[in-house]
Amino acid sequence: MKCSGMPARASTRGVAMVTALYFVLIISILLIGIATYCASHEQRATYDANYAAALDLAEAGVNWELRKISNNVSQADTVAVSVSQPFGVPSTSYTVQCVNRGTTTPWSGPGTYLDVIATGSYKGVSRSIRVSVRGYSTQADYAVFARKQGNVNGSPLVEGSIGTNTQLNINGNPTITGSVVLNGTNATANINPPGRFTPVHNPDPVVWQTVDQIASAQFPGGLSYLASHNDNALASPAITNNTVLLNGNGSLTFNGKPGGANYYLTGMILNGNAKVYFNNSSGPITIWFGPSGQAGGGCNLNGGTASIKMSSDPSKAVRIYVAQTSSVNINGNSELDAGIYAYNGESGGTVNFNGTGDIYGMVVANNFNFNGNVRLHYTSGYFSSGGGYYGFDNMWVETNPR
Repeated sequence: MKCSGMPARASTRGVAMVTALYFVLIISILLIGIATYCASHEQRATYDANYAAALDLAEAGVNWELRKISNNVSQADTVAVSVSQPFGVPSTSYTVQCVNRGTTTPWSGPGTYLDVIATGSYKGVSRSIRVSVRGYSTQADYAVFARKQGNVNGSPLVEGSIGTNTQLNINGNPTITGSVVLNGTNATANINPPGRFTPVHNPDPVVWQTVDQIASAQFPGGLSYLASHNDNALASPAITNNTVLLNGNGSLTFNGKPGGANYYLTGMILNGNAKVYFNNSSGPITIWFGPSGQAGGGCNLNGGTASIKMSSDPSKAVRIYVAQTSSVNINGNSELDAGIYAYNGESGGTVNFNGTGDIYGMVVANNFNFNGNVRLHYTSGYFSSGGGYYGFDNMWVETNPR
């Protein structure tokens, strides 16, 4: 019997065609999957790149602020400041602010622990960081520094270095345990007898802020604000009319408080055996002498012991800033626990070391004169020069982690 059907060759071609279509379908599905994966991966890579760029911008903001306050600490951004397109790239920015350590409170200025908060933004992606910062000194540790002229007479003991930007005259029989440091091309030393001390030369002068600059960085209106907003009433007895006048065996105690007590004086005269004391057990004490650039009533000290020495607790330091043109006279044979800063421009700012007392502190002045056999023991941490810089202080954290 004769059978009919499709030829074997046609059947084979049909199977091959179906198989090919299956392969095309499978390959198409694979290609679609690969394309989807590649697109997703590219999108992820773009997002990661934007995320990294935002962090880089936040870091750039911190570095920008560190450079700014290293050049002039009074220019610290205590209110958040934004910079758009800092490198000329569209859709980029960073925002920075200086705050007190661990808070969102605007930074109170030198002497207060500092954090820099920065947020970087790139194409809609933002990252924020908090970095702890502190000041570093690139200069020698000076027990006493003269911007203009220092004169050393008699037989004082200076435990630490003596420095100047201009002129040092060393006579008599002083004992200096640190270095004699000349800063800048204009600095010279006249040492008698010659060869007793070998000065160290630094190429650049040390830059110090004026008292006005320091006060303005800490208070709105600076010294003018302090003249009417101060802690004079905390003293025992309370200070009236911004002046202190003690005779005979009189005494006065400056009391500290948490966060720091700030006193403002136009003059302090101690006659006879009168003395002042610093009760800093509750917090640091800062005494400001004004008005700025005027003679005022001057500052005479017959010592002044502190309840807590700077070497034991730097957070309770006693600092004395003098913006007047009149001299600071350190007399008598009593102990003084304080740092003295008497530089407010080219005029005035002279510290005279008289008597034979022990001073545990640091002195920065336009001019200084050692006239007696005082013993000055350098204690670090009182003041830092503008020749230093602000940098990282052991804490970096992202405040909005991914």
